[in-house]
Amino acid sequence: MSCDPMDVTRSWSGTDLCGYKGFYCERPPNETDRTIASVDFNGYMLQAGSLRGFVDSLPDLALFHANSNDFGGAVPALAALPFLYELDLSNNRLAPATFPTDVLALTNATFIDIRFNSFYGELPAGVFCRFPRVQAIFVNNNQFSGSLPDNIGQSPVNYLSLANNRFTGEIPKSIARNAG
Repeated sequence: MSCDPMDVTRSWSGTDLCGYKGFYCERPPNETDRTIASVDFNGYMLQAGSLRGFVDSLPDLALFHANSNDFGGAVPALAALPFLYELDLSNNRLAPATFPTDVLALTNATFIDIRFNSFYGELPAGVFCRFPRVQAIFVNNNQFSGSLPDNIGQSPVNYLSLANNRFTGEIPKSIARNAG
């Protein structure tokens, strides 16, 4: 961390990571030792040039919430995190890039929030078919553009926020498949 105005990292000393502020531990299935299962940095105003090498080094991580910080760089590699089902990277300054395809590796995801960053380009069709358990997808307040994928109605999502982007064209007719 390059900046910590709330002095969160003061607790980050010693060998018991489970006692660090923002870190929560549990026992993975069929394991006896506790491991970091959740990281919640929401609103800590932490600053770091990148999350790579941090998030992706926590193999048992199930939840990563980092809303309203000052994290930069690219979205970490997420494919090696089989238990990760909630990802909140909203309100940061993640590197201006197209939709972070590493997010598509989270096939167990129930909550994906990448709003208020600088992502641009078209939303890949995979956003609406790769997550069979997803309940919420928030991609609003980025710079996404182009047409919405035709398969938007294939998603089981209950909450979808697309606002304040640069989408063009009609809303795909498939959206009606999830209505009522």
